[in-house]
Amino acid sequence: MKGVERKKKLSPGQREALRGQNIEKMEMHNTIPPFLTITEIINRYFAALDQKEFDLETMGRIFSEDAKVLRPNGTAMLGLRAIGESHAQSMSRFRVTQHLPSGFIIDSIDNTTARFRGNLVAIHFWAEAMGNPDADPNDNFFLAGGVTTGQVALFPNGWRITELANQIIWRRGIGFEQMQKTK
Repeated sequence: MKGVERKKKLSPGQREALRGQNIEKMEMHNTIPPFLTITEIINRYFAALDQKEFDLETMGRIFSEDAKVLRPNGTAMLGLRAIGESHAQSMSRFRVTQHLPSGFIIDSIDNTTARFRGNLVAIHFWAEAMGNPDADPNDNFFLAGGVTTGQVALFPNGWRITELANQIIWRRGIGFEQMQKTK
């Protein structure tokens, strides 16, 4: 085609040389492994919510000993035990949940701490006799979307969340007033 520049076809040796250069650049750019590890820690938190795994061992793989979690209603939880117990109590109201975090932005503060921001959409199906007890169980749910922010730090046992806050931007469905009572 006239006016369209065609790329030169590279030999297998040339492609391998370029691949090697790209890998070296990735290794020199030291933010990729921490970004992935930090993203995984945040994903593990939301997986723990959905799987209702709030024991100290699970919480300790996600949070620092003195971590702080701020709920959307402003209630704060401090420390692994309080975070785990509070989440267990709160999530017992739901038959099932699914939290879909995405769009993480991670800003390094220094080599051992970073701030993060991500989006979250979550669906919560109320347990029996919760939400609207008269609704069909498959219609007895609410959706929420918001922003998750926080901070992580690198400890000898790996990256851990030290602060986490969820800000709800929108909600749709049944039972919001019950969520406001969460402590």
